[in-house]
Amino acid sequence: MKFVWILFITIHWAIIINGLDQEDNDFADFEFYDDEAATVEVNKAPGAKGGAKDTKTNEDFIELDDSDDGIVEDDEFDHFSDKDEFEGFAGSDDALPLDKKTKEPKLTIAKVPLHFRKWDSYWIEMLFLLGLMVYFVNYAMGKSKNVKIANAWLNAHKSFLEENFALVGDDGKKETDYSETGIMLKESDSVFTLWCSGRVCCEGMLVELKLIKRQDLLSLTIGLLSAKNQDQVVVKAEISKDSMDSFVFAVSTKKCATKLFKDMSDLKQYCVSVAKADEKYNLPTGYSVLSELAEASSAILDARLVAMLHKYNNVIESIHISDQYVGVQVEQEGPVMKQPETKKMLIVSFFISEKTDMEEFRPLLQLVIYLIDKLKRFKLSREGKMKAEKNRMRVEEEFLKSSHALRMEAAAQKKEEKRKQEKEKIMNEDNVEKQIKLERKMKRKDAKKAMPKMKSMSIHL
Repeated sequence: MKFVWILFITIHWAIIINGLDQEDNDFADFEFYDDEAATVEVNKAPGAKGGAKDTKTNEDFIELDDSDDGIVEDDEFDHFSDKDEFEGFAGSDDALPLDKKTKEPKLTIAKVPLHFRKWDSYWIEMLFLLGLMVYFVNYAMGKSKNVKIANAWLNAHKSFLEENFALVGDDGKKETDYSETGIMLKESDSVFTLWCSGRVCCEGMLVELKLIKRQDLLSLTIGLLSAKNQDQVVVKAEISKDSMDSFVFAVSTKKCATKLFKDMSDLKQYCVSVAKADEKYNLPTGYSVLSELAEASSAILDARLVAMLHKYNNVIESIHISDQYVGVQVEQEGPVMKQPETKKMLIVSFFISEKTDMEEFRPLLQLVIYLIDKLKRFKLSREGKMKAEKNRMRVEEEFLKSSHALRMEAAAQKKEEKRKQEKEKIMNEDNVEKQIKLERKMKRKDAKKAMPKMKSMSIHL
């Protein structure tokens, strides 16, 4: 009986101690799995003796403790891969396309041409580079050619200009590079100018060479389609005020005469076209005359000038003489209240050719000097001066009428704007009584302006 009590107390004490150990160690449940993993690793080690026996012991150990709640079964998460449980899940076979179920996707590599080996792939770039090359080569050649033409003309006429003018070239006031054309001023790659001064009855003469734009490939291509694509020389001589009588005259080709009459205000206001000028003045076929006074036309178109027109009928484009020259007519936005300043000018325009020797064009420059001297010697008759004065008075009256109408229109517009501002002031007035007073004042002012003006006359007995 005593032995039974001792056995009972021993078993009870062992149970209590075992319970305390499990309560104190919170990670006791995981130690089992660590031991299990260690056992499996030992059993799976290659070359270990008794590996099969240990594996069997491990399986038996697992089978004995399958009922334990701490063991995680391998098939616990198998329901995530169940195709009937989830539709469209990444792990389900239904989410994959049919082609991906059967076979793996085939990757294809694009065939890219090797750079700088297949030149057929760069034909657009090559055309573009070729165009740029042609453009720059043409620019260099055209620019050099225009400089050569300007220098050739200057060398052929420099001695003659120095004989007739005290100063040929720049007067030293402008800081310009003359390295390419000597004493000529290069305005652009196709325009060159030469200033001459120091001559009796001439304030100065400007020679302007307007050459073909050989440096511009596009302009050169368009110019090939135009018949008037030629190098041109324009000589503008300003005549002294007391060295020329008052008249306006022009002789030119028919095409140029139409353009001059349209652009030049002095020709439009003072001149009329002379009918059958070629028969009347023995001019070459294709020339027209715009003249203000028949007396001046007969004096200017003398035998020498007519002979030059016959000889250089394909070279001389126009001869324009005017004491009312203002340049090309420009339309202005606002009203013109003052007449533009006029000058007495002689303008001669003719063509030159690069294929011809420049010495052959010297008589044309001599013709300009001849006309300058002729304008100094020529004097109008009394009737011609009176007619010229009458024409200028007519033009001035027309200008005054047009300017007066413009001034009246501008005054009316200003008056309307002032009245509009007064109305806005009345409408913006906050005081009603003051607003009514301002409206009455405006009505009385309007009624007073609408009344006819009466003149008072006093009779003395």
